[in-house]
Amino acid sequence: MAHRGGTEFGPDNSLEAIKVSLEKGYDMIELDLRKSKDGVVFCFHGSSKQFVLFKIFFKHLTFEQFKKKFPFVTTLREIIETINNRANIFLDIKDEDITEDELLGIFKGIETREVILARIKLDYLKKFKRLPANWIKVQNGASVFKPNLNDLNEAGVKIWESMIWGYTKSNIKLLKENGIEAQPVSWFMSKTKYFNLCKRDNTVWFNTDRLPKNAIEEIVASRKGVAMQS
Repeated sequence: MAHRGGTEFGPDNSLEAIKVSLEKGYDMIELDLRKSKDGVVFCFHGSSKQFVLFKIFFKHLTFEQFKKKFPFVTTLREIIETINNRANIFLDIKDEDITEDELLGIFKGIETREVILARIKLDYLKKFKRLPANWIKVQNGASVFKPNLNDLNEAGVKIWESMIWGYTKSNIKLLKENGIEAQPVSWFMSKTKYFNLCKRDNTVWFNTDRLPKNAIEEIVASRKGVAMQS
């Protein structure tokens, strides 16, 4: 997965980075979704400082005003038209004002592979009830010690991404028995431990900026999977 579109190839979530990621064969492109004051859904993550500023100030800007500050920023529609069916798409929702109707409208008429809809808050995911069959819900960044199966099933979650303290063998087994894949968050552990966990459990994706040297080559050689570029 090309995280934030593939930040080693260009600005985060930019068409420049995404085009290179596609050329290099990444089979999933991760995008950070935000919504401007005038209702435009676009892709941007930003630095830690910019992330905070968005919550306080940037969210009150129109798309054109925001684009003046960050010229590389592109609408979600233009990006998915570029990706088309060349890769799976991972939508990391940063603004809960984005609705199901808006996303389905943006994707209308575009052929896609799998589309992953990710948010930590299950109440938000529960609002999406009319998604096409090729869309998959993910609870990402869960910080609890044990998953709540009732809530996960009610939200229709198929992948549970957890901090290390929740990513246990017993939780992985419980989730798999209920049709849900477990995925570790790469924080709070060494690169080697993260890589070994992902290999052991054949996880859906790898966060490649948290892998030891030469690990990507080993992944590509050993399996058909999704490598996550952060």
